[in-house]
Amino acid sequence: MNGKIWIAIPVMNESEYLPMTVNCLFEQDFPDFRAVFCVNQPELWWGNPDKIHICEDNKKTLQYLQGLNDPRFTVIDCCSAGKGWVGNQYGVGRARKTAMDYVMENADPDDFILSLDADTVVNSDYLSLLNGDLDRNRDMSGVTIRYYHPLTGVEKADRAILRYEMYMRLYAINMMKAGLPYAFTALGSAMGCPVKVYRTIRGITPHKSGEDFYFIEKLYKHGKILVDTNSEVFPAARFSDRVFFGTGPAMIKGAAGDWSSYPFYLPEIFNEISKSFSAFRNLPENDPDYPMKKFLSESFRSSMWWENISRNFKTKEQFYGASVRKVDGLIILQYLRYCQKSLQMTDLECLRKNIEHHFGSISLENYNLNRFSFETSEISLINDLRNHLTHLENALRKQLHAIAI
Repeated sequence: MNGKIWIAIPVMNESEYLPMTVNCLFEQDFPDFRAVFCVNQPELWWGNPDKIHICEDNKKTLQYLQGLNDPRFTVIDCCSAGKGWVGNQYGVGRARKTAMDYVMENADPDDFILSLDADTVVNSDYLSLLNGDLDRNRDMSGVTIRYYHPLTGVEKADRAILRYEMYMRLYAINMMKAGLPYAFTALGSAMGCPVKVYRTIRGITPHKSGEDFYFIEKLYKHGKILVDTNSEVFPAARFSDRVFFGTGPAMIKGAAGDWSSYPFYLPEIFNEISKSFSAFRNLPENDPDYPMKKFLSESFRSSMWWENISRNFKTKEQFYGASVRKVDGLIILQYLRYCQKSLQMTDLECLRKNIEHHFGSISLENYNLNRFSFETSEISLINDLRNHLTHLENALRKQLHAIAI
């Protein structure tokens, strides 16, 4: 790349973890980077006895960052008394946007904005490998970086993060194998885009949680997304309620026995979605039957949901592209949940179906899946299965390399 790499990092209640992330930045063998930290919390928390400890932790973090006195680091204070978020505009999405918008206003168009989290560690060649990835793929609108959650040695946390990561892995694997659009994993610690693209799409939307999903979706609707990287991030496995949904809250719910928001979807449902997208190519010349037809009619409150698209996009290619933008990643996820509700199968039965589908029946015996349990099976066995899924996903990323509508 010709430009710098800018790293945007939202920070809240991170005094324990942030020094590890900062130390990783100090160890980078790629010198031409800048980091922007947004230390934040709502202003009202200063007067809330249940939240004051977060304010004090942020104050400690602010002093730590300012004390580093590193010219490559910019610290945005959205946490000191009188500087916190006011009203309903707060959360990790607001903090990530504040840091990324600072980059947009101060960086050159050919620079790159990289999003990282304050509890994520990376290897010393993280930025140099990413720079090589970007240099070889200059036409990309964005990138999703490979990830891997290290185990903690705490049994309860390790069981929860392995279950959650396997959910994410199987979702991506099924999307990729079915040849579907939006076949990416969205993590706030593992995404980025050129500054000029960030400006074009008007930046990241400050959702309180899930801002990473919607951001990658915006980038995908704009152009190609690089999904095969040599660079990798290692997010922390933590029980955390700092965000409304995501890794931390999923681990908390899951450890309490509730994985209903993160089920293992059957591969057959992804194939139904693939057949539906294939049917879009025949619209509006005729109105064929397809698996998602009833669901889309209900979701868009019209059996002719594609009618306006056909008026504005005349060629088949234009029509298909506009249809994919309308039936986007969120709609796909909603359809998966819609279908999952009607299944008379347990979560483990769905997992077995996935493993058999992707690796063959022999894997059921190798992992003893007929007696498998996230609560009682050896963590080493669960981790082996996670690693098996990781290798498959990374192979599929390499095969696809990049995705576009």
